[in-house]
Order: sequence, then C-alpha cells, then structure tokens
Amino acid sequence: MPFSGTSRQNVPFADGLLQMVGNFSGLVISKISASGKFMEVNDSCTAVLGFEPKELIGRRVLDFFHPDEFLAFVSGSLVFPESPMQEPVLHRFLKADGSYVWFETISHAIRNPTSLQLQELYVISRPLNNTDFSPKESHLAATSGYRQAHTDTINLALEASQTGVWVWHASTELCEFDERMLGLLKVEPGTFDGSMESFLAMVHQDDRNLVISAFRGAIFGKSRFELSFRVVSKQNQHLYIHAVGGMQYLPNGVPDKLIGLCIDVTEQKIAEEKVKQQEAELLNIYNSSLSGIIWYEAVRDQNGNIVDFIFRKINKRGAGILRITEEEKIGKRLLQEFPAVDTTGIFDRYVQVVETGAGVEFEQRYNFEGLNLWLVFQASPLNDGLTLTFTEVSEQQKNQIALQQKQHLIDKINDTAPFLTALIDIQERKVNFSSKKISAWLGFVNEKRKNFNEDDLTDLLHPDDGARLASCLQQVSSSTDYDVLHFQFRMRSRFEGWRWLQMYVKVFNRDDLGLVKEVLCLVQDINEAEQNKIFLKSTLDSSLSGIMAFESIRNKSGVIEDFKWILVNKPAEQLIGRKARYVMGKKMLDEMPGNLSEGIFDKFVEVVETGQSVQFEHFYSFRGCLTWFLISAVKMGDGFTATFTDISSRKEAEQELLENKLFNEKITETAPFMIGIYELKTGKPLYFNQQLGNMLGYTTEQLADLYQNNFQAIVHPEDLDKVAAHFAALASFTDGEVAELESRALDANGNWKNLLSRDTVFRRDAQGNVQEVLSIVYDVSKQKRKSDLLNSVLEAALTGVCVFKSVRNAEKEIVDFEWLYANQKAAALNGVDFSELTGSLMLDKSPGFIRNEIFADLVKTAETGQTMIKEVFLDSADLKTWLKITATKHEDGLIYEGSAPATQVFLLVTPDAHLRLCFMLSEQNMLHLYQLSSEEDEDTRVYK
Repeated sequence: MPFSGTSRQNVPFADGLLQMVGNFSGLVISKISASGKFMEVNDSCTAVLGFEPKELIGRRVLDFFHPDEFLAFVSGSLVFPESPMQEPVLHRFLKADGSYVWFETISHAIRNPTSLQLQELYVISRPLNNTDFSPKESHLAATSGYRQAHTDTINLALEASQTGVWVWHASTELCEFDERMLGLLKVEPGTFDGSMESFLAMVHQDDRNLVISAFRGAIFGKSRFELSFRVVSKQNQHLYIHAVGGMQYLPNGVPDKLIGLCIDVTEQKIAEEKVKQQEAELLNIYNSSLSGIIWYEAVRDQNGNIVDFIFRKINKRGAGILRITEEEKIGKRLLQEFPAVDTTGIFDRYVQVVETGAGVEFEQRYNFEGLNLWLVFQASPLNDGLTLTFTEVSEQQKNQIALQQKQHLIDKINDTAPFLTALIDIQERKVNFSSKKISAWLGFVNEKRKNFNEDDLTDLLHPDDGARLASCLQQVSSSTDYDVLHFQFRMRSRFEGWRWLQMYVKVFNRDDLGLVKEVLCLVQDINEAEQNKIFLKSTLDSSLSGIMAFESIRNKSGVIEDFKWILVNKPAEQLIGRKARYVMGKKMLDEMPGNLSEGIFDKFVEVVETGQSVQFEHFYSFRGCLTWFLISAVKMGDGFTATFTDISSRKEAEQELLENKLFNEKITETAPFMIGIYELKTGKPLYFNQQLGNMLGYTTEQLADLYQNNFQAIVHPEDLDKVAAHFAALASFTDGEVAELESRALDANGNWKNLLSRDTVFRRDAQGNVQEVLSIVYDVSKQKRKSDLLNSVLEAALTGVCVFKSVRNAEKEIVDFEWLYANQKAAALNGVDFSELTGSLMLDKSPGFIRNEIFADLVKTAETGQTMIKEVFLDSADLKTWLKITATKHEDGLIYEGSAPATQVFLLVTPDAHLRLCFMLSEQNMLHLYQLSSEEDEDTRVYK
C-alpha cells in the first residue's frame, strides 16, 4: 500500500500485492471511492463478515458502521487531516447475519497531486476477538481517549462520503454546522446564526413538521432519527437531504447534544423520479403493446433443476390471445394451467433460455386447452426466469390476404392510371415489370411487354436521347433511396411516330452489397402537353413577371454551349426589347451576350445539369432597359424556365432606407444631447453617441465600463436613492411612457454637473418584460445656475411677484386665477405663508379685488395681452396700504407684481426666460445681482 505521499504511480502493483497479503493473513482490505462507496474488497470479507465481495461493491461504507461508535467519533473535531492517518482505530462493523464484528482499522487517503482533492481511501481492517480487546474497553476507548486521536480517520470517511455534520447543544439551543454541512445547504461561512429557527427556515415548508417531529422524537423519545427532507437555499435551489442521527445524554439523563449526519441525495431523488417516469413509460408500452407479454419465474427442485414456471406478470394483449384474464393466472404454475407446453417442447426451450442466458425466437402452433393458435414466440432471460413476447400468426394470415387484395388493387390502378409503371433491373439490363399502358402507348402485344429487354429499349429510343437515358441510369445507381430523378425522352410508337415521355426514377431495392438492383419508373405521356401550350401561353402573358423558357443546345460531347428560346410571354418582350416572334428559336448568347460575361449563363447551365433551382438578383442595362430583376430559374426537361420580376422599386426603397439610416446616424452623432440604449437588467450599454462623453469628459470605453460596472461612482451620493428608484420604476413602464430624472454626475475633472434624462421603453423580451431602455440626456448645468440665480433674485425682491393660470368655465370665460408661483414678499402682502398660495385661487385669498375692480382689469390683461399698471388702496383686516400693481400676460395666465409706489424697478432678462419680471431691489441686493451677472455668460444681463 502506497502509504508515503499521494502518488498513484505504483498503485496497480500495490493493489495486487495487498489483495494477496490480505487473503493470506485474514485481513479485510478495501478501496473506497471519493463518494464513500466500496470500489474493491478482498476475498477475506466472506470469512470475516459473511458477505461476498460483489455484495459490498457499490454500497456506502457508512451503512455498516455501528451507530454508537460513529456518533461518538463525530462529536469530536471535524477538521480533515492534511497527512495520511497512521494510528489504528477500533470500531464495530455490520456482518451479514446482523451482528457486529470488532475491527482494528488503519486507512490512507490518495489525493490528486495538483488539487489535493480526495480520490480514493485504502482501508485495512483486522478482526479482533475478546482476548485482543474487550467490547467494553473498545467502546470506552472509542468514546474517550481514542475519540480525539482518531478524528482524522472519521473525517476522511466523512469527506469521502460528502457527509455534513451538525450538533445541536441543549444547553444553549444553538447549532454547529461543519463546512460540509454549510456546503450542502449552500450557506456562506459566517452567515448562519446557529439558531434552530434559522435552520428550520431553510427546510421546505411542506417538510418542516416532519423534521420537527423527528427531532422531538430523538430528544424526548430517546430514539434515533432517519428521514429525507427538502431544503430551499438562498439561491432558490431545491435540494434533497437525507439525515440520520440521535441524542446524547449526560450521566444524569439530561439531554446534552443532538447529533446529525446529512448527505445530499438530490441527484438520487432526480434519478428516482426519472426511473419512476421510465417505469411508467415502460408500463404504458407494456399495457399498450400489440403483442402478448408474460413474465415467468423459474421453480426449481432441491437439486436446482427447473421443474416449472410461475406466472408473475401478463399484459392485457397476452391475456386476450390466451382467452384468460390477467388476474386468474398470476402466481399459478405454467404446467398446471397449460400442460401441453411440456409435450410440444415449448417448456424445454424456456428452460434453455434461463439456463444459458441466450434468447430464442420460434414459431409454434398450439392446439390444446381449447386454443387453436399459430404463435410466434420471443423468449429472453430475466433474473431467474424469462420474459415471453408472443404474437398470433393467425392475424398475420389475415393481413397476408389483405395484402394480396391491396396488390390486386395496385395492379388495377396500374392498368387504369394515366401513367406507365415499370420495374427495371439496371444490373441485368432488363425490364422485370411494366404495366399494360405500354401496350396502349407503343402498340406492344402482351407477350412483348413481358419480355422487354435492353435491346428492345434501344431500338425504340430516339437516337438523340440515348446518351441522356444512359446518364440518368448512371445517376440513379449512385443516388439515395429518397432521391427522385426525372428526364424526358422520345420513343417510337406504332401509331404516332415519336412520342414524348416524361420519366420519374427512384431506387426500388438493392442487392446484398448495397448496390442499386432495381429502379421503379413512372412514365407520363406528355404529347398532349403541346395541345395545352396555347392555353399556357395566354396564362403566362397575363403574368406581371417576365417568363422565358429555353432548351439546351449541346455539342457532340453533350456539353451545353447555348440555349434556344422556346417561350417568351408579353412582359418578357419588354425586358429583351423585342417581340417573341423575333427571338423564338434564336440562341440566347446571340441576343444577350452579356449573360456570358456576367456569369448568368453559367448559372442557367448549372440548373439544367444539376436540377437544382436558383434565385438571384441582377441589374440589366440591355437595349435601354435599366432595371433590377429578381431572377428564378427552374429546370424543365433539357432546359429551364426563368422568371424575371422587376424589383427596381424595392431596390430604390432599400437605397432610401440606407440613406435614411446614414442620415439618422449623422443626426444622432451631431445632436447636442446624449442618445443611448442600455439593458435594464444588467445596465450593459448597447449604444451611446459621443455627447455624454463630451458632457463629462470621459472616453467611450470609460463610459461603457462606468455605466455597467461602477455607475454609482459618478452619481452624487444624495441622488443614489433617486436614481435606483428611477431604474426600478422603468421595469413597470408601458410603451410610450416617459420618465424624467434630474441628477448630478461627476465629470472627468471632478466637477458635479446637472443632467436631465428622459427614459422610455425601447424593446421587450418574449415574455413582455422591459429588456432595453432608450435614454436621452441633457446637460442642464447652465440652466440650473440661471434658475438658481433667478430664484435668488425673486426671493430678494422688495416687491411681491406672482404667476397665475387662468381658470375658465364651460364657456371659456375666465372666472378666477390659480396661483402657480409666489415669492416671500407676495405671501407677506397676502398675510399667509407662501406655501399656502401655490395651487389656491386668487379670489379665495384676495376677495377685495372684485370690489376694487382689480379682477376685471386682470381678466382684460389675460385676454388682450395689454399690460396693466394700477395703484390701489388695499383695506383689509390684515393689510391697509397703497399698492402699485403691474400685470402682464403669460401664456394662458398672468405675471402679477405688487409693490409700494415710487420705488426703483429693475428688469432681469435671460435668453431662455418665458417671462419678464419687474421687481424692486435694495441697493445691496442690486449690487449682488450685478456681481452674479458678471460671473455668467454674456447671454444673461441685468438692466436698470
């Protein structure tokens, strides 16, 4: 045994040597897989344990541990050893008779040299008797001094079997999970708080009561538990866990620890479900089979000889054939129910199948026990018995009669159908069969039809068509069973001279070497097709597409050197610029030489020679015709038919679409705002124009990386929640709905810029979920500074400034004004807080305007646009003062200013302002306003 290191180099030699030593010395030597199952066991296990080696191979080692020692070992350290274990360990092992044998065991782990992953575990066990070590001393050693010393061995077994261990302490009511247990439950280390509630929360809700009941039984009932249950990981994975364990008690009988071992049996459960599904499918096949199926189990005497068979299973079809029910024969003996099976030799065949393991197939008539059946039997071995599949041949006889009737019908069809059927042996060059139609077409007598050979065919074939027939037969000899070849030829008729025929050829059967033996030919008389040409010509002329048909012109070698016009419809005449009568019979290349240089001629040749249709686009500049055509060519006889469809309009549309695309791209790249498309779920940018980079000073690559991987780095901390809520809301947006978001972004120079984005749904996935978002982003930093400047000026004004919106009745008459804005001074003049004015009505707050006729003047200003300047005395409970009012029209409303008379008035004008405001300022505020103006660009001015 390679106890030094982890190499596998000398393992084959060591394995053989260990087997020999173990068998000689009585040691039980085994090799355990990384999954904790026996891979190899030497022959000593039979004498020591009562198991044959093959009975242990593939079974789990843990199934044979005595639970007392195993739980005692597990309660110690749970760390896997880094070096092989050298110290022996004492434990008990299950025997075949149900008792336990004491073993002194040493083990060694074989690990992968690179990854150090466990590959195999070698175990050598020496059986002990009472003189070596008493069971009591062994148990004490295992549960005390030996427990800590041999933890490594236990951990190797746990690691090999991928078993997780957990311990619940009664004193603290907390759980400890080892690393394997955490791995089984897909729990990250350090995230489990140790409470039983957290553990039970992972258990599937349908299995939770089952787990609680098992744990309570172990704690209060002092019993071991074993159960399987499901857990749901944080990743929403459904796992099947199998757990065993029990409760340990203190010397005074108080519960101490609940110890559990768990393994992941998810794959096993999935496999079991698949097996159940397969069993259901097999059962369905079994019950729906058209053949009878019986499962027999052998009955043997004391010498092991088969003396009978017992019915174990029979399907419905089998019961029907044997005129019995499924239930009445189950469990009964074959020879008692059907004694003639023995005298007919069927029983001996069954015995041979079971004893030799070789299946048989035979046909047998059974005329006994009231049955008179011809049956075909197929018998296959199954354990110590066989499965029998049998089919009633009597039914096949009926089918044979039906087949003969169908053949008679086929013969009638061949004789009356408008086509000729023939079966040609291309190896012996003779016609094996031809229908009577050949006599009607060519004038043969029946005897000549039945003895038709290759010489007769050659005599009747037109001299110009012999090469084509030979080429067709050569092609069919190398074709597949699914290919259908066709060609036209002429044969001499006793009645009408040469007769045009169309023949379709397909492989009928092959010889033992797989070579084509016979071909089936369907021959159609196409002479009458000439009579239909006039009708066809009128139909073709009514087509919107140009249609032309050509016949091949071949040289002596059979190579196509040109094509001859045989049909031209009216639209095609416009294409070639000539009437049909001038080109019929003419050569294509004489009239359209450009077809050769432009490669079109070669495409037409390929159609004729291969039979494969082609379709392509081509621009013709021929005799004043400057047109794009879609050309489709199809083989027709030894030529082809071409359809020319004018697609110039489509080409112009495609060109216009391309130009529009280029135009849109130029607009996108030159727009003064950013246009982008990104995936909503991942944030991955799919397209960005260059403007966002220009706004913030980043390269396109830097923006793509930031947008997808570190978007929060450039968003102002105070705006992060607002941005996250914006993206979350987009998932529920309808098509056409637009969301606006104003936020601050950090540019490449470290400055914050104000950006306004307008986002809408661009594309959805197959389930209708928002997949991609179109975003347009504006740099509003300058407007933000101007807005802030304007707000500060308005709030510093010595006059009250208000903005109103007209309130109209059904007749469109102004009946009131709604406050849209009021500065602090305006609020003070009205004796209220400025927040109370926004959204309220003028006459509710200032009813005295009606009495002073101010309201009528304001209505006039809103309707006519004439500025109103008026001094009035306000006499109210809260305010008694003279007030100078200036009002100007603003959209469907007013800008209203109230101040004490004879005060300086200043005007602030901005290029993007929608209104002009008059207000009074103190000298200090006016100076401050001038200073702000000087810091802005030249578009903003303050005038006195």
